Parts: sequence; C-alpha cells; structure tokens
Amino acid sequence: MEFWPSSLFYLPLLPYVIYLAVRYRGIRYLTATNPGIIASGIAGESKYDILNLIPNKYIAKSYLVSSSIEDPERLIKQWLTKNKIKFPIIAKPDKGERGFLVQKIHTMSELKQVLHNYPIDWLLQEWIEGPFEVGIFYCRYPNDSRGMIFSVTDKVFPEIIGDGISTLESLIENHPRFRFQMETHKKHNFGKLQQIIPLGEKQRIGSIGNHIQGCMFQDGGYLLTNKLKTELIKIGDRTKGFYFGRFDIRFHDVKKFQEGKGFKIIELNGVTSESTNLYDPKFSIRQSYSILWNQWRFIFEIGYQNYKKGIHFYPYGKLFQLIRNHNEYRKKFSRLEKSP
Repeated sequence: MEFWPSSLFYLPLLPYVIYLAVRYRGIRYLTATNPGIIASGIAGESKYDILNLIPNKYIAKSYLVSSSIEDPERLIKQWLTKNKIKFPIIAKPDKGERGFLVQKIHTMSELKQVLHNYPIDWLLQEWIEGPFEVGIFYCRYPNDSRGMIFSVTDKVFPEIIGDGISTLESLIENHPRFRFQMETHKKHNFGKLQQIIPLGEKQRIGSIGNHIQGCMFQDGGYLLTNKLKTELIKIGDRTKGFYFGRFDIRFHDVKKFQEGKGFKIIELNGVTSESTNLYDPKFSIRQSYSILWNQWRFIFEIGYQNYKKGIHFYPYGKLFQLIRNHNEYRKKFSRLEKSP
C-alpha cells in the first residue's frame, strides 16, 4: 500500500467524496476550509506565504527567491549574513508537492546551479539538523474556540546496516524497501555508492522528510504528551485563516519536544495534505482508509461551517482555472526534472 500509485490508492475514496459532494451540494466548500490560504491549499498556494501565517518564533528562517530576479546571489548572501545562517540549507520549489525537487544545498555554487537549472520561485530555509521529524495534523471547527490534534506521524529516515562485504550500492539494490526508490537513494549518495559499509554499522542515506525521498511514515501518537498537545494546538489556533492541515516539524531532542520546546516548523500544508500516519505498514487497509475518510469528512464540515460564517468559496470557473494552471505547472516541473 505504501508504494501504490496515487490513482489506485485514492480510487476507493472516490465514492465517499462523491457522497460528501452530493450532501453538501458541490465541492466548492473545500475552498472555504482554510480562508488564509489560496483555495484552502487545493492548488497554486505559496509555501512561503503559508509559513508567514504562523507566529514567527515557531518557524524555520525562510527566504523567497523569485524567478524574476536576474542576480539573486547578493540578496541571498545578505539574508544568510543577517540571520547568521551557514550552509547547508534547504531549497524547495515555492509551489511544489510531495517533496519534489526538495534539496539539501551545501555551497553557494551548488545553489546557483539549482536556480539556473530550474527557473522557478524557490523557498530557501535554514537547515534544522533534527535528526527527528514529525507531521502534526491539526483541525478545528470554526464554531469551536480550540482545535485538536488529529494525528502525529513519526518520519523514519532511511538507514542502511552494513554487512562488511557489500557496497552501499549493492545494499540499496537488495534492500526489501529501499530497492523501490533505488534511483533516488543512489542519486543522494552518488559519491559513496562503492564504499563497503562495516559490519553492523548504520548509515543514513536520506535526510529529507518526504516519502518520495525515501522516508518511512509511522504512527507517532506515542510522542504526544499533554504539554506538547497544548503547545501544538495553541500554534494551530493562532495560525491566521487556518483550520485544517499538517505542520511538518523538526527537532533534536525527544524529551524537550514532548515538553513543547525545541522545535521548528518547516512547512504547513492545507486541504490536499495527508494524515501521513495512514501509510504506517503496521496499519491494516481498513485502518488507513478510515483515517482518510475521516480527514475528508472534516474538510467538508469545516468548509461548510466557514461558509455559514460568511467565508466566500471559489466560483467553479476560478477554481477549475486554478487547477488547470497547477497542472501546467506540474508539467513544467516534469520537463525541468529532465533538463539539467
């Protein structure tokens, strides 16, 4: 299920979404779910703009590099100096999804090459070392004064255990899970593929918390303490125009995190985000789809309540144009991926 194509995975959800659309007389209410985000996060939203909805002290330092700037290097250096940020940093498309083109950048020359190869708007972020990352799914009914934590996903980064004989490349190719994303792992570890990993030694082969980059998602409910829950709900409640979605968070100390301290938000996603604990290999198919169905019920219910409170939804024409533009942007992504 973890590696199913999206078209196959979402197929069983379709009848339920149709039922909700009939019950609420259309899908437009979805666009009222998060009034602070363009179309609630269905398509075309800016990661940088969304981060700025969150109180500043909780988010990783970020900078938007517009594709219209001819020579962004000077401005980037100013941002790095002002915020006392050193390489490595993270670069991700400002309008992107599912971890596509997210990269850890180690030098200015490497960053310049990325900006040249991919002439789109980029979001730069300070590198939050971690080594831990979670996805916190939050939702709140507009008629309620306080939100709730729907789920916690523990993101398990890929690690290879050496046998003292095989090269890293061979270990990846023969791993029961990593072989499904073999090309991604080889790309990220290109300079180390012929190294022989000592017997019993663990080597991390990925550091970006996305499934497409090799991360495994497990249910992280065990991390949630009363202190942490209170702090996370406070953040969600204070995020402007936000009622439903997932915070991606990095931290370095589990104990401090459970006390509601020592973490940074690196991304916030709206209605098209997933409660990614549903991909936990331990969950049955029934459990996973139950999470997905509840998620979509929340989307419609929250959007409808917001509409009743005076929040306008997108007209169908404007919504479909937004989706068309997004699809064209994704096609551009595909072309750019092959161009360097």
